[in-house]
Amino acid sequence: MVRPIDWDQVKTVAELGAGTGAFTNYINALKSPNCKVAVFEKDEEMRDQLYILYPWESIYLKLKNSLNILDTMPLS
Repeated sequence: MVRPIDWDQVKTVAELGAGTGAFTNYINALKSPNCKVAVFEKDEEMRDQLYILYPWESIYLKLKNSLNILDTMPLS
């Protein structure tokens, strides 16, 4: 699902509803070093697991609400 993306061109990614982080792992492996990633997960327990499983500096785990996505994305 994520391989057809031209990852050299991607500057910012938002993953909505990361769940167990299956796609988070692929995104982190394929993205360029300059790409910013925001991961959203509503469920507190799953979010806590994501913090443990994916402690990368380039991944920004967001608290539950993705309704204001433009205000919370790491665009710079």
